[in-house]
Amino acid sequence: VDVLSNHPVSGAAPKVCFLFVTRLENDIRACSLLAQSGYGLQALVNAGTIVELVGAISYIGQDGNRAEDWARHADMKRSYPPRAAAGIDATLDTLGISDSFVRESWHKAYTFMCMAKHGNPLLSLNYGLRLLPTGESYVRGSDSSDEGILLSAESLYNAIFFGTAGIYVASTHCSDAVAQDHLRSEALGILRHLFDLEPWFREVTRSRRPDTSPEEQR
Repeated sequence: VDVLSNHPVSGAAPKVCFLFVTRLENDIRACSLLAQSGYGLQALVNAGTIVELVGAISYIGQDGNRAEDWARHADMKRSYPPRAAAGIDATLDTLGISDSFVRESWHKAYTFMCMAKHGNPLLSLNYGLRLLPTGESYVRGSDSSDEGILLSAESLYNAIFFGTAGIYVASTHCSDAVAQDHLRSEALGILRHLFDLEPWFREVTRSRRPDTSPEEQR
């Protein structure tokens, strides 16, 4: 945020990008606070919003016309871009990611986050109601169970991952070449660490996710 405000690029697109980046900063912070406090399901909602914000930054990109369309947008039932998938694809394109498996994984990750946003029963039943040998157990307040901790970890992982991708994309709106290179280098370094961590992280969480089939769990 400081770099973009100190080294702005003229035009409508950078102005809109800056608005998104300041929102992105607070949403990442809110997701982190929720995850660390044991509210993983609510943190996952924030993580999904982060994906959408980064998608909007990428979709608008350097296009002044799209930035003006965003500013004139008056449809209360739809966001901009109207399809989150278009924003995710724009982010992948900006990052130069063409691998079909990776691209599909990004969309699947967002779908999982949307389960929390829209109260999908598959997720709500697993993280709101526990069927134990001793009877039913309802989750109220912070969730310190293994399932709750894993959901918080999933939320925080996605917030960092997609938020960092957003930093890389937003760096294109910085007029100082040195500062831009620094932002990109830092972002890529974080993403590399997350890529290294991902196989282990997915192995740990595989059997706990409610959208995982029994065959995949084995």
